[in-house]
Formats: sequence, structure tokens, C-alpha cells
Amino acid sequence: MTGDIFINWLKKWDYQLCLQSCKMCLFLDNCSAQPQGMVLTNIQLKFLLPKTTFLMQPMAHSAIKNMKGHYQSKIANWIIVAPDVDPSTDVQTGLKTVNVLDCIHLVAEAWQDVKLTNNFQLLQERQICCASGRCAR
Repeated sequence: MTGDIFINWLKKWDYQLCLQSCKMCLFLDNCSAQPQGMVLTNIQLKFLLPKTTFLMQPMAHSAIKNMKGHYQSKIANWIIVAPDVDPSTDVQTGLKTVNVLDCIHLVAEAWQDVKLTNNFQLLQERQICCASGRCAR
């Protein structure tokens, strides 16, 4: 996402919040696309310290790691299956049969394979969830 797209989106959201008489605090990482010094009426921007995003987003980290594993498995399976379709196909040729749309479908399938219970266990290990089992918000 470019800074301009983000700023436009942020201004529209700020306007919607203004219409609803609602105030919001939005925590952002220190990405170069983030608007520094931008004044909004209903959204207060707070920036995380450098190299702390992964500490604040353990579930996202776990989910992404899980999804990558499933995706890599699906790509590997694609390569293994490709020679079965055409016996003369080698691995490099099999890789060339994968197009962007195929990759998008594989990412969607990989995401569906991510188990939320694994992410919940990670949150418990990092003591982000309370004893009742409900995650802190």
C-alpha cells in the first residue's frame, strides 16, 4: 500500500467516525508509508517503537507462519504431481506450469488450512489470554 492510498483511506474513515461521533486510537508500525504528523479529528495515531511489531502481533506471526507452511506444502505437492500428468515433465517445467492465479488459489487453500486453535495456544503461551480462555482485546 502506498502512503497516498493509506492517507485517503484514513481520511475517509476519520470522516465516517466524525459522523458517528466516535473516537478511535489506531496503533501503527513504523512503515515508511505511514503518515507522520497527520492531524485527524476522530482518529489518534500512535506509532510502535522500531522492531516491536512482532511482539504486539504474535497471532499474526503464528498464522502467517502456519499459512506459509501449508502453502509450501501445496507448492511442493504441485511439483510432485506435475510429472504424473506428463511423464516427460521435469521439476523446472512443472514449476513453469504454476501461474499467478494458481498461486492465489493455493494461498486461499493454505489459509483455509490454518487452524485457529494453534494460534490460540500461542497466545496462551505468551500469556496474552487470560485464565478464562478469552483473549485480551
